[in-house]
Amino acid sequence: MGTGLYEHIGVDPDDPRQKQADEDAREYANLIDALVSLRKQGGLSQSDVAQRMGTTQSVVSDLERIGGNPRISTIQRYARAVGWRLRFGVLTSKHSAEGVGEVAAR
Repeated sequence: MGTGLYEHIGVDPDDPRQKQADEDAREYANLIDALVSLRKQGGLSQSDVAQRMGTTQSVVSDLERIGGNPRISTIQRYARAVGWRLRFGVLTSKHSAEGVGEVAAR
């Protein structure tokens, strides 16, 4: 997000809490993007994934749009539905978040 939007809504982009929130949002978006890419590489439609997850296509669509705040268990079910699984890790705040929440090998 550009600073223009931050200024418009009264958010300080240099505030450490805002920087952490931005980093978290980027990591989440990267994870969802990776899962969607894996779905497409596997030749699966949203409906295929929904059926494997035991849910509806609209739930899968909502998850892929990155608009909500799905449970970790929902993201795990999605990953398994596309033939993968999630691997989690915890890092100190001094370290980069690289590799955390990445999609693990099948």
